[in-house]
Amino acid sequence: MMQPDRVAEKALLRVVESRPKSVSSNERIAVLQDDINIDITHLQEYCFASPSDEAIDLITVLGAIRLCDRSVKRHRSMSWCRDLSVVVPMLEATRWSNPGLIRELESCLAYLTGDIWHFQFIRRRSRPRFSKIGNVVSLPEGTYVGIPYSDGLDSYAQARMFTEREPGANLLGVFTDAKGGTDSWKSLCRSRSRNPRSIRSVPVPFKVNEPHHSESTFRTRPFIFYSLAAYGSHISGSGRVLIPENGQGSLGGTLVRLGNEAPHRSCYPAFTKKLGTFLEKLLERNFRFEHPGLLATKGEILRNLARIEPPAMWLNRVSCSHDQRHSSIDGHRVHCGVCGGCILRRVSLMAAGQEDSTPYLFGDLKAETIESALGSNEKPRALRALVDVAGNSVRSMQLLAEFAGKPKNSAVARVAIDLADSYGKSYDSAHVDLVRLLKRHADEWTKFREHCGNQSWVAVLAEV
Repeated sequence: MMQPDRVAEKALLRVVESRPKSVSSNERIAVLQDDINIDITHLQEYCFASPSDEAIDLITVLGAIRLCDRSVKRHRSMSWCRDLSVVVPMLEATRWSNPGLIRELESCLAYLTGDIWHFQFIRRRSRPRFSKIGNVVSLPEGTYVGIPYSDGLDSYAQARMFTEREPGANLLGVFTDAKGGTDSWKSLCRSRSRNPRSIRSVPVPFKVNEPHHSESTFRTRPFIFYSLAAYGSHISGSGRVLIPENGQGSLGGTLVRLGNEAPHRSCYPAFTKKLGTFLEKLLERNFRFEHPGLLATKGEILRNLARIEPPAMWLNRVSCSHDQRHSSIDGHRVHCGVCGGCILRRVSLMAAGQEDSTPYLFGDLKAETIESALGSNEKPRALRALVDVAGNSVRSMQLLAEFAGKPKNSAVARVAIDLADSYGKSYDSAHVDLVRLLKRHADEWTKFREHCGNQSWVAVLAEV
């Protein structure tokens, strides 16, 4: 990856085992088991394994990456890029200090976040204590596939369709739980009542003491989320990881960028290929990140989901990125209706031929102003911010649709090259697939705009 011309911020995060008496002015300190406290016991128990030094080191690195990313503010008026150095104590410091492994880790994170990363691994003196696991036996035979599982509409849809394609397989849904996870192995083994029996959601308690006003971009989130899912598949004897994202979500962030930000590559196949290379070098196992919805719109995915399961069983699942503080009616959380996830949900349900009964904060699509689209007399706390979010969301959908008429655009060509490289296919074949996806998105978006009307806030924001 080429080095950026300008770096807005340089920072050092030093992870330590006990708090030092003095700290240099140019460094941040994080104390293990205090500022970074992650428990992988539930995942190990599910896979009939004891916590290993390998697992402890991996989750320590993931915690350090998250803390560094969230602690160091971007100065976007100067540059998107930050220069981040991280020093981490490891039980297997020699293994992690392999120059080739460090190079793959730094390269993967740089590609994902648009920052420059440097890692140094030093010897850890003490091993953390975990709750004792009983007699460890072999994992029952079968096919195990890891999935980063948020329990939202996208992850549920792909998980449900996977179980239809491979009914004998076991989906290992991994999610990070900031509230501390389940209380016991017994409670963990009870499937979530809303999920098919073949989907087990395994929480990984993940507590990192971030600053009160953390850096909001948080581009490292998929690295952490996917690595945990991949590790779950690894200790279950597999190397398969299912990425539950549609084509617009996977590829749109690379084609459509906001301001001076780096491309958004959270579900991008070139990123998961780099992550797989790093994990293969670390864990000595081949990993296969599967993107079953990569070349399908979300509308097509929901149409297929409706063929195997009544919409009443999944329409209540969440797509919104806002929490109750910013998106609620009469104290009850609702979808905001204007973030990227909500706009895509509304477009996709219409494209899938489904009546959208979702309660939205901004419910009226045909209102002439976004303020008059509010479904309640109560103004949200962050109205101005939500109006800005709406503009970015609608304009991004419009710009992505416009790429359908620009098949020779250089950005389209670059994405086609990445698709060809990630899947070992020809450029021409990848380009044809990509343009077809863009045209289907454009068709769905055009019909949605027609439904809203030429005088609607959606139409106005689309042309800003």
